[in-house]
Amino acid sequence: RLVFVDGIMVSPLTILHELPAGVRALSFSDAIEQIPELLKQHLGKVALYEDNPFTALTAAFGRDGVVIHVPKGIVVDRPIEAIWLTTERANPIANHARNLLVAEESSAVTLIDVFHGAHNGVYLNNVTTEIVAGPNASVTHTRIQEEGRSAFHVADTKIQQERDSQVHSHVVTTGARSSRNELGFALAGPGASCVLNGLFVLNGNQVADNMTLVDHQSPHCTSSEFY
Repeated sequence: RLVFVDGIMVSPLTILHELPAGVRALSFSDAIEQIPELLKQHLGKVALYEDNPFTALTAAFGRDGVVIHVPKGIVVDRPIEAIWLTTERANPIANHARNLLVAEESSAVTLIDVFHGAHNGVYLNNVTTEIVAGPNASVTHTRIQEEGRSAFHVADTKIQQERDSQVHSHVVTTGARSSRNELGFALAGPGASCVLNGLFVLNGNQVADNMTLVDHQSPHCTSSEFY
């Protein structure tokens, strides 16, 4: 479990001692120092800042985020959870986060993102997530967005899939005054498959915008979507 408060990871609340050998799960700021080669190879290659102004903001102003690397053949049998908490402030604030998940060949991992904020106060959470699923890899990504009723939430999630990989996406939206969730899948290798599930429950003047795009770039790929 990684815990972020107002966009910055809080080490005393973070628990990472039960990961399998070789698996890395750390904050973006730590990844810059510890595994810069992984960032250089993958960061910004799936979610392009030229395509989305909010992604450009995370590229320019992103201070922290989650970076996960699962080496070839390793199965992480327990979910990795990222808790994002936003506190109440006197003035509006904006948190820009940059996440990267790389699952190498025949590996498996589950990431659960939970966003929760103060009921009062105006703030923006802007999150860019890039997922790279190698050949025959299995990735599950769950996003639970239960921000405060005066909050704004923007999420851009881009997934690159190689041959025979499987990616499941689950999005649950109950919070924020206004939220936008963009999902983009690139099925780049034969036999790749993806599942997109979404649930939104809104009240009053809440607005939730979900936009999904699945690009079947290779033959014999399958996708299933239910929102």
